[in-house]
Amino acid sequence: MFAKSFSNTRKPSFCIPRLEKVSWVEKLSRYTMSFTLFDICLSYVVTNINIVDSFNNYPEVVGEKIFNEAQAREIFTLRKNPQGSVQALRLFSAAYGATLLSEINIRRAHVMINNYIEHLQLFTCLTKLDVAYCGLGDDHELLAHIAKLDRLQVLVLCGNGLSNNGIQKMTAPVRVMQKGPLNLHSLDLSENSSLTAASLRYLRVFQHLAVIRLSATGISHPCCRQTCHFLLSHSQNLQVTNEDCLHVQQAFYVKTTGWAASLFRTWLNEFQQKPHIPHVMTQIQKFYGRKRKREDFVQANAAIIPEKLLLVSRCLCSCSSPLDQPSLDKTQAKLHRCHKSKQQQQSDQLHSLESQSHTSQTRWKHPTEEDLFLLNQYI
Repeated sequence: MFAKSFSNTRKPSFCIPRLEKVSWVEKLSRYTMSFTLFDICLSYVVTNINIVDSFNNYPEVVGEKIFNEAQAREIFTLRKNPQGSVQALRLFSAAYGATLLSEINIRRAHVMINNYIEHLQLFTCLTKLDVAYCGLGDDHELLAHIAKLDRLQVLVLCGNGLSNNGIQKMTAPVRVMQKGPLNLHSLDLSENSSLTAASLRYLRVFQHLAVIRLSATGISHPCCRQTCHFLLSHSQNLQVTNEDCLHVQQAFYVKTTGWAASLFRTWLNEFQQKPHIPHVMTQIQKFYGRKRKREDFVQANAAIIPEKLLLVSRCLCSCSSPLDQPSLDKTQAKLHRCHKSKQQQQSDQLHSLESQSHTSQTRWKHPTEEDLFLLNQYI
């Protein structure tokens, strides 16, 4: 670093070495060698996704990578992109449909549903939907979206505070215009206490229904069983049962599947409520109060357990294996025979009302003024 003519008498002078001349191509290669041209283009598209027209005719492999990169940057969340998140998600839902998302399980996520309702309305190719215990009610926007899902086969609406008006609104497009979830296979309406037997007449439009859960509703009362059997059993080949076999449990199994499965986890974590931490108890209260609380909890749950009521197709019941059904003792077999004889008596009484069923079917083919008013709300 010192000059050649360095001596003790003179002050030292420093010599800075000159840098070698490097071409601009070599300089650029130092920063871009770790990224391919595809990665640079992908990053550019995600950065300027707000000016993209559509992803139609793009390969699914490319579309999935663009979606994952946009999700990593939190473009679809209201926290980072409150204005353009709906438009960005609309590009992928219009281009890829069921590949983006085919099944949704968002039970007990009422806060997320209310905040991301515009995003949920973009998924129109769903085959299974589980929105149990979300407190939707009769006037929620999600019910109007459910009425437009043409591919829907499994629908779980238990514990949402629905009444007959909510079922009427949800089935209005199907009953009048024959559009909507015509291929619905499984329907869960349990734990909606405001539902009565009058709501079953709206469900007769679903000709492919094989399983209906009606436990803990107004229909599950013993007085409504005859009406339930009369409205559905003759037209759709369904039978009333109290057994929840393995085939029925598998019919209502819904798991979020598709590219957007991880996106729903981020949405749920965004509005996840922190668990309530109770006050600290003393050691004496913990020791003496634990057993009593358990006994009270067991007694309360034993009193709340409702009677099961299901409408299952005869083909599905015949396919159930004997391992799924509980073994009957001799006393239980006698009770089972008595129950069958009572069912035969009820069926004889219901055959006399078959003439009324034909008139009721023709009556519901023509739309009423109330149905037309509900359809104007969907358009």
